[in-house]
This record gives sequence, C-alpha cells and structure tokens, in this order.
Amino acid sequence: MESNKLSRVDYIFRPETNRLDLLKRVMSKDKDDFLLELIDSGLKGRGGAGFLTGL
Repeated sequence: MESNKLSRVDYIFRPETNRLDLLKRVMSKDKDDFLLELIDSGLKGRGGAGFLTGL
C-alpha cells in the first residue's frame, strides 16, 4: 500500500521549487532583513512554549 503522507520538506518545498536558487536567494540577504522577515512571519519555535522564533 502506497503512503501519500507529506514530509516536513514537502510543506516547505514544492516539487517545482529550485532549491539551489532558493538557497542562493536566502544567503544573499542581509542578516537584518532576514531577521525582520523571520519576525514578521510569526513563525514559532519548537520548544513547546510558543515563543516566536525571531526573539
């Protein structure tokens, strides 16, 4: 029986995503711009307390 479960990577990258271009784009960003984007995203950490990742 074939499983159609999604992995964590599937949630982040679509099949048509060029991962190398994405990595280059992320690495070319200024660190302050990257942090601001991270904070603005509202992404939460994985520690269980619900703290924002950008803190």
